[in-house]
Amino acid sequence: MGEVDIDLLPSGEFNYGVEAAASNLSTNTTLHGANGTTQLKQVILQGHNTTVGVTYDIYWDDLSASPIAFDLTANTLPVEHLDTISFCDGTTLNFGLTGTNTDTYVLMFNGNSINTGTIGNVLPNIMASNSTTGNYELIVTNSNGCSLNLKFHLKVNPLPIATPTTTIQACSEVPYAFDLDNYITNNGSGLGQVTYSYTVVKVPNLPLLDPDPAGGPFTSLNGAISNTVTNFGTSAITVRYTVTPTSANGCVGTPFIVNVVINPNPQVDIIPNGSSNLCEGDSRIISGTVVPNATYTYLWSIITDPASMGNSTLTNPTSISPTLQVATSITPGPLTVEFTATNTATGCSATETFTFTVFDMPDITVVAPAVITACEMPAESEFGTFNLMSAVVTLTGGTPTFHISASDAQNGIGAINNPTMFSEQINKRFGYAQHLVFVMM
Repeated sequence: MGEVDIDLLPSGEFNYGVEAAASNLSTNTTLHGANGTTQLKQVILQGHNTTVGVTYDIYWDDLSASPIAFDLTANTLPVEHLDTISFCDGTTLNFGLTGTNTDTYVLMFNGNSINTGTIGNVLPNIMASNSTTGNYELIVTNSNGCSLNLKFHLKVNPLPIATPTTTIQACSEVPYAFDLDNYITNNGSGLGQVTYSYTVVKVPNLPLLDPDPAGGPFTSLNGAISNTVTNFGTSAITVRYTVTPTSANGCVGTPFIVNVVINPNPQVDIIPNGSSNLCEGDSRIISGTVVPNATYTYLWSIITDPASMGNSTLTNPTSISPTLQVATSITPGPLTVEFTATNTATGCSATETFTFTVFDMPDITVVAPAVITACEMPAESEFGTFNLMSAVVTLTGGTPTFHISASDAQNGIGAINNPTMFSEQINKRFGYAQHLVFVMM
């Protein structure tokens, strides 16, 4: 037996020594005693962290005809005494053991023997998983009964596990965003910040998206993805992200897919069902059109009103064809309606506006009954020429038109071309012309 001394040097290094019966070993790892009376093959100083500080193990072996010497590797990486070796979950650990083929070994896991054999045999492979995480000890014994052991800890790092496929609905020209971290189902289990490599394709691959999102590989360091894409087609196009996650420890998970469906916005229009001119007090059914064919909700509103806002109204504003009622007291000007259609399946919507010009009602006073006299002109022609405007006493808000029938006046047709020179046949017997003339403003 020998005594071990450990001294802390000013440099921060440790000096250790082994005192035996016939020799004093210091700092060297292999020394021989005086005259060969004591021989030590090697001295090993191994420090390792504990919860209370740093502790040290010191090993030494007597030289013999068959000294114990072996090397252990895990996936070709050397394993040292008291190492913590880390591998990703699912990795197969191929242990390699080299040394004297006739030396025997025992492989222990958490204090239990899991395999025995000789160095000439192959150590068992271990699949890195939660069940194989723990403390291992390899004890090698030679034919003289001398043993040497090596201890190490196997740490298994988790792989990022993601939802295989996720589908998101988006609308043309509307920004979309998502966080890939939200699709990792085992976040917070020692993964650290997952990074992502991804490629993007279009399904179907049509040149109808702007900007074209296809390409890659791209990298996201924090999982944040966003874009704004316009779909110029009439059918949905899927932007497919194929994503490979990698944990902070370098463990690569199974690729997963995020589908972003870019739905086209509906195309809407407003049909005024008549002239764009309206009069105060008018009532008009107006209509909207929407393509493509689908189920929509509708909403109409008045956004500018020549009367005080709210005086003009829309009846049934959630229908495709509401009734527009113009207020009876207005200041002439624009009246603008807005029509929005929303696809109930996709949530995508479109809005259109239409502006009417609203006029106030004219005021006219006509002599009642209106009797207009005129001479026969030319003489003996049996026709008189009358100035119809002479029947108008007062006039504001427009220019009147004169019509032979009430229906013509109401429909705005058949206006007398020159009301100041209206020619009419004279009844020779009674010496006058009699006719009803209707005035329209």
